[in-house]
Amino acid sequence: LAIELAGSVPMVWGAGVVGPVSAYRFACQLAENAKTPCVQGALPEAHHNQVVAFESALLSGDDGDFFRDRVDEPESTRLRLVVVHDDDGDDESKQRVSASVELAEAHALAVSRLTSSGTSAVERLASLVGLIDYATVYVALGAGVDPTPIAPIDELKSALRRESGALP
Repeated sequence: LAIELAGSVPMVWGAGVVGPVSAYRFACQLAENAKTPCVQGALPEAHHNQVVAFESALLSGDDGDFFRDRVDEPESTRLRLVVVHDDDGDDESKQRVSASVELAEAHALAVSRLTSSGTSAVERLASLVGLIDYATVYVALGAGVDPTPIAPIDELKSALRRESGALP
């Protein structure tokens, strides 16, 4: 999963009962551990607004010039859809996941699918969060980023303490 995410801007959509919670966790962990941005959404709401980003020329790197010389061009950042599917047996969720994957692939976007395992909601959540947490650390390590420093968080806390009149 970390290798799939390398060099991409992930758009993580959660489906099912705990899928949206897991997708939110994914976005937070990517930001904190790998210091990388991520767009997060929940199905079905993401189908009403975020899906239009599939057409973003900004993230596709395609300027329409098929014949241009690409030898010296740096590889462009690509949008990648990551579907975090809580397989809780809901048929509507399964249909939305399938439709999301088909549409992303039709727009030449790479797709990663994570599916929960377990019977209870807590087991399914744990199966997703464990994978997500490890993957975000490996994304950081693969990019040469130390996942432990959180200087911007510390700076923000200091600024908030100063603003409130508390001692630093």
